[in-house]
Amino acid sequence: MAFNLWMSHLLISVFFVAGFITYYEWHVKWAIQTPRPTTVGEWLRRFSVIGVTVLLCLWLQYITGAKAVSVLLFLNLQLFVIAYPLLNDRLTDFEFWLQGAIGGSFWFINHTFDLELFIGVALVLIIMGTVLRLFRNQIRYSWAFHMIYVVVLSVAYWTSYVGIDNWQRFGYIAMFMAMSVYSCAYSNATHKRALERAKLTHEVNFDALTGAKSYTNFLSESVAIFNQIRDDQQPLTFAELDIDNFKGINDRYSHLAGNGALVAVTNLLKTTLSHYVQPWQLYRTGGEEFVILFPNGDAQETVPVVRACWQALRQMDYHYHDQFIKITASFGVTTVRQADVVLADSYGRADDSLYISKQHGRDCVTVDGETLDVNPLSTVVVTHTYFTQPVIQIADEQPICQELLMRTFDHGRWVVPESFDLGVTTQVSMMRQLLAQLSVKVIAINVTRAQFVDPHHIKQLQRFVAATPELRRLTLELSETPTMAELKQIYPQYQNAGILVMLDSDSILQQRKLLAEGLAYIDGIKVDVQALSVADQQSIQQWQQHLEDHHKRLILKNIETLADYELAQMLNVRYGQGYFFGRPVMPRMI
Repeated sequence: MAFNLWMSHLLISVFFVAGFITYYEWHVKWAIQTPRPTTVGEWLRRFSVIGVTVLLCLWLQYITGAKAVSVLLFLNLQLFVIAYPLLNDRLTDFEFWLQGAIGGSFWFINHTFDLELFIGVALVLIIMGTVLRLFRNQIRYSWAFHMIYVVVLSVAYWTSYVGIDNWQRFGYIAMFMAMSVYSCAYSNATHKRALERAKLTHEVNFDALTGAKSYTNFLSESVAIFNQIRDDQQPLTFAELDIDNFKGINDRYSHLAGNGALVAVTNLLKTTLSHYVQPWQLYRTGGEEFVILFPNGDAQETVPVVRACWQALRQMDYHYHDQFIKITASFGVTTVRQADVVLADSYGRADDSLYISKQHGRDCVTVDGETLDVNPLSTVVVTHTYFTQPVIQIADEQPICQELLMRTFDHGRWVVPESFDLGVTTQVSMMRQLLAQLSVKVIAINVTRAQFVDPHHIKQLQRFVAATPELRRLTLELSETPTMAELKQIYPQYQNAGILVMLDSDSILQQRKLLAEGLAYIDGIKVDVQALSVADQQSIQQWQQHLEDHHKRLILKNIETLADYELAQMLNVRYGQGYFFGRPVMPRMI
C-alpha cells in the first residue's frame, strides 16, 4: 500500500473513531441508567445500544460488498465497531456475549476458513472474550493491557484474512493500533473526569467524617421523597435523633473523642438498620444531629426499628484512649399525615418530639408527642418554656387578648430570646391546646417577616382560623417591619381570613411615613414603654387618636412597674401589657 494512501486511510479512520466513540458513549449514558433492567422500556433502551453497532456493521458490510472503494479500510472500521463496545463495563453478561456473537458473525462472514481453522479461530475468540469480560476495566483503562488487547485482536483478524500481502496486513494492523491509541486516550480522559465528578458528588452528598448522607443531600432528597410518597399515597416516617451531652464529650475528652463518637454512632446505626428489610436513608444534618427517613414505612413498622437503634446506642461500647464513654441519644419520630402540605410540616413535628424527649430527661424515644421508655435516672433539663401574657384594657384591667410568648434559660436566668421563630405546625398545635384553657379566646402570636410573607404559613393559619370556630380572633405581631409593597400584597390575605396584623417595633413611632401610608394595611401598633422618649410621650396621644379614628389599636407593652402604669394612664393609653399585671411562674431548673 502506498504511504500516501495509507495516511489518507489513517486520517479517515481516526475521524471515524472520534465520531463513533462520542456518539456511542452518549447513547450508552442515555440507554443504560440502571445496572439491571426491570421494565420493557429499560430493556428496549439497552438493546438499542447493540442495535446501533449492528446497523453500523451492516452498513459497513454493504459498502465492502459494493467494492467501489477500499474494502480493507471499511473492514478495519468494522473491526473497531465490533471491538470497542466489548469494553463497555455497563453491559450485563448476556449483553456482552450477544455483542460478541454478533461481532464474531461479521468476523467469519469476511474470512474464508476451512473447518480446522474455523474451530481454532472460534476458540481463540472465546478465550479472548472470557479474558476481556473478567478484566475489562484493566484492559480499557490501562495503556499496556489495552494495547496487548488490540494487538492480539488485529493480528488475529488480519493474519487470517486471505488475498492480501504482508505489507497490507502490517499497514492495517498499525492503523487499527493508531485508532485504538485514540480510543484509549479518550477513555482514560473521560474516566478521569468521571472519577473527579463522582468524588465531588460524594463530597457534596456524604458527610466527610461519618460517611452518612449530608445535610445538603437531605434537603434535596427528603423533598423529592416527600413529594413522591404524597403522589403515591404511601407512608413516610421521620426519625430525628440527637446525641445527648455531646458538648460534654468534646469538653471532657477532646474533639477527637467527639469525632470518634460520631463515627461510632453512624456505623452502629447503619449496622442496626441493615438488619431490617424496611428501606431507610441516614443523614447527618448537624453537629451531633441525625435524621433517618423510612420511605413507605408507617409508625407501626418503623418505631420498633427506631427503638432498636436507641437500644443499640445505649449498649454501645465506645472507648477513647482506654476510657469508656457512655453514649445515649434522644429521638423524635413522626409519620407524614394527610394534612401535611410541605416537608416542614412533618419535619417540624419530628423536631418537636425530639424536644419533648430532651424535656423528659434525654435518652428516650418520643413518637408524635408520646414519650416511650423514659429513663428514671435522667435529669430533666428545660432549655425554653412557653406561656401566655394578657393584653389589658387599662381602664378596667380586663384582658382582651392572650399573647403566646417564649423565654430561654441562659446563664441561670430566663431571658427573652433573640427570635421567636416557631414553625407554623408548632404554632397551630400550641394554639389548639391553649384555646381550651382560655376564658377570652383571642390569641396573639409573634411571626417573623419571612413567615408573614410565606404562602405556606399564610395558608396554614387561614386553615386553622377557618377550622376553629371557638377562636374569636387571631392577631399576628411583627417585630420586623415589612416593606410597604409586602404589606399591600400580603395584608388582604390575612384580612379576608379575619386575622389582625400589628407592628411591634421599638422604633415604630419614628417610622411616620410608614404609619401614614400603611395605616390601611395594619390593625395596630405596639410601643415599648421602656423606650419612650420625651418626644414620643408628647406625640403618642396624637397617634392613639389617629389610630382610633381608623379603628386601629395602640398597645403599650413592657409595663412592669407602678411608674410605667401611671405613665400609661397619664398618656391616656387604652391598652397595656406587661409583668405589672401578672408575672408568670417559670419552671424550676434542676
